Amino acid sequence: MVENNIDQKIQAVVGETIEEAIENEEPIEIEIVTEETLIEDSPIEKDFFDNLAEEMEENELGRISSNLMGDYENDRASREEWASTYTQGL
Repeated sequence: MVENNIDQKIQAVVGETIEEAIENEEPIEIEIVTEETLIEDSPIEKDFFDNLAEEMEENELGRISSNLMGDYENDRASREEWASTYTQGL
């Protein structure tokens, strides 16, 4: 037969009751934010479809361009043997 233990306190792993285990000595502060206290995180509205390159610094664009061109050249070089084999097979 199954025992009915519903009225017994649940024991925490270390032997103390759950109420003792989760007891917090310091009060918890909760701040309720209303619509009046919300701060807009983007005061300058930009169009979603704006060209980002027009907004970026030239040195940053140069760095991105160099990385992109280097990655392209590495990709092309890694496929060179495959491309040669493919064209010879045609």
